[in-house]
Amino acid sequence: AYGNVQRATIMALTFKEVATSTATKVTLLGLLGVGIMLAIALSLAYTEGKPLFSSPVLYSSIESDDVTVKSDGIVPCSTDELGACGTVFEYGTANSSVSITVSISDGDAALADVSYAEVRVCYGKAFTEGRPWRAPSDTIGKDKQCGAVACKNVTFTGGEGTCDYKISDQLGTAVYFFRTLLVKGTGPEPDYVGGAENQEEYFQINAYPGRSTSIIIGVAVMSVVSWVVLIGGFVFEKVKTK
Repeated sequence: AYGNVQRATIMALTFKEVATSTATKVTLLGLLGVGIMLAIALSLAYTEGKPLFSSPVLYSSIESDDVTVKSDGIVPCSTDELGACGTVFEYGTANSSVSITVSISDGDAALADVSYAEVRVCYGKAFTEGRPWRAPSDTIGKDKQCGAVACKNVTFTGGEGTCDYKISDQLGTAVYFFRTLLVKGTGPEPDYVGGAENQEEYFQINAYPGRSTSIIIGVAVMSVVSWVVLIGGFVFEKVKTK
């Protein structure tokens, strides 16, 4: 019985020594850092295509033949197959911007007093399958396929509005198309009253190979977190030894 007690005491002391050793503390700090980095990466992945707000409007209910969205310089292409379209954009290169024109005809009286238009960048269907963070939805507020905004406030003159879209460094290699949403009023949550998309002008965007904005933000956050953890651990050890 005495031997069992002695062995249990030795095991308890050994566990305590291991738990309070420098190697264990460093390992736990490393795992904490990895966990934080994974949390940041998942957050960026799942929010990149997040809708701007939860509008209950169905896109199919406002899609109109009296609205068109076209791009200047994009070669017509009706397939979302990678490498099949003649227009390829890439952030930071000479081919990194495109002019977009939204037009409204006189056929729909409901569109006569539209305030402005939004233009969104949409993933081709092939690049949404198996990717819940790009999941399409007819409800505008739930749609992630067209979550990226190309132009926010396109105003109209004579039934037309134009804007220049500069390719983002946040978009991955995929085939895309443009969708426009017409807005009535100027409230904090837009009242969508019309829409159109152009799947005859698919285009490809190649992922930016350099340090993207999200990577820079992630590195900055992790640098701050690392210093906080290091200083916090140092202070804790000093307080504990007193």
